[in-house]
Amino acid sequence: MNKTFLIIKREYITHVRTKAFIILTLLGPILTLLLMGIPAIIEMVGTTTSSNVGVIDRTERYGDKLTNTDFVNFTTLDAQTNEDSLKQNLEANNLDGFLLISDTPTKQGNAKLYSSEALPVDVSNHIERDLREMVRKEIVADYTASHAGASEGLDSLLTNINNVHATVSTINISKEGDENETNSTVSIIVAVVTSMIIYIFLCIYGSMVMTGVIEEKNNRIMEVLVASVKPRQLLIGKIFGIVGVAITQVLCWLILGGIIMNIGGQFLQSAAVGELSADATAAVNDSTVSSVLNALSGLNLIGISAAFLFFSFGGILLYATLFASVGSGVDNPGEGQQLSVFVMLPIIVAIYLATATFRDPNGALAIWSSIIPFTSPIVMMARLPFGVPAWQIILSCILLIATIILFIWIAARIYRVGILMYGKTASLKELWRWFKQSN
Repeated sequence: MNKTFLIIKREYITHVRTKAFIILTLLGPILTLLLMGIPAIIEMVGTTTSSNVGVIDRTERYGDKLTNTDFVNFTTLDAQTNEDSLKQNLEANNLDGFLLISDTPTKQGNAKLYSSEALPVDVSNHIERDLREMVRKEIVADYTASHAGASEGLDSLLTNINNVHATVSTINISKEGDENETNSTVSIIVAVVTSMIIYIFLCIYGSMVMTGVIEEKNNRIMEVLVASVKPRQLLIGKIFGIVGVAITQVLCWLILGGIIMNIGGQFLQSAAVGELSADATAAVNDSTVSSVLNALSGLNLIGISAAFLFFSFGGILLYATLFASVGSGVDNPGEGQQLSVFVMLPIIVAIYLATATFRDPNGALAIWSSIIPFTSPIVMMARLPFGVPAWQIILSCILLIATIILFIWIAARIYRVGILMYGKTASLKELWRWFKQSN
């Protein structure tokens, strides 16, 4: 055991001291938050250029009512302007395009937007919204004219109808009768982040084990090592050393991520509330912010974090064993990458299963895929924010541990022969023969 611990220590210290590990550990949570916030950032930035659009309105009812924005300026042209001539002289008229309205824009082809180069999508969307609002007001005016005295307040009524939004609060009731408010969006975000981190770690650290085995084979380091330690000790030491590196990084990410989210959440809440009136502030506290905080408090973050550590550790350990077996049977990284596809396949399938889990966390597909060891590290993390019975978590953990022990035993038998084989890539038949010959 002393030799095994020495190998674990060597693998751990070697990888933890690398610049790549330190940089990824420090920047990982920040990069993850940035990736999550990219859609919001893109939405905030929006269109940065302003387009000049001329308007030829044959109906003379809509053109002068289009509203200018930061990304589009409208210029009303004479209703009888020849569009064919204008198409050839857009630049001369200092226009990026022009809108031709030939009739009420409720039918296809009655409103056409011409441009020499593609205009931002925001421009056409803005025009459609303005025209839709104008047509709506025309309908209201016609109805009012034909129903004098019976349509008072109709415009206000339609506006209120268009602005109606329904929200449903979901409450989970425990066996003890306790009620916890949940939020499906918050649960999905937590599930996606945790399952994707495990997916990334399985790929990174599994490949790291395989690459390390191949490099040591090519450098003939294995021949020296196996003279001092047993192949099984070498395999276990290498795998647990890499897993220790992964767990260290996971812990650092959890701590740093928690600090960043806590500080960022307080800052955003203060900034949002600081710009509102007292009544608006109370409304925000009673609705959005309160709903998110209640949803987070009802998620049992301590239990999810503990499960995240376990399934990260178990998943990396299982797949690192499989990747080590692949590495012992090849002579170069290229061949290893090709064969690793078979090891990666269950991981990829697990991602698809996790996506399906969001729709039905307690369906048969979600339950079984969160129990089967090859997919449970990812799928179980996708289910946990929605609530999972204790017996399913316990069964999943037991099966994962049993599978890890089984595959370490199988991999050690293959590893013992494979690490000293050179010159060709082992076939599945040869791997089976190595397994049977090792004793």
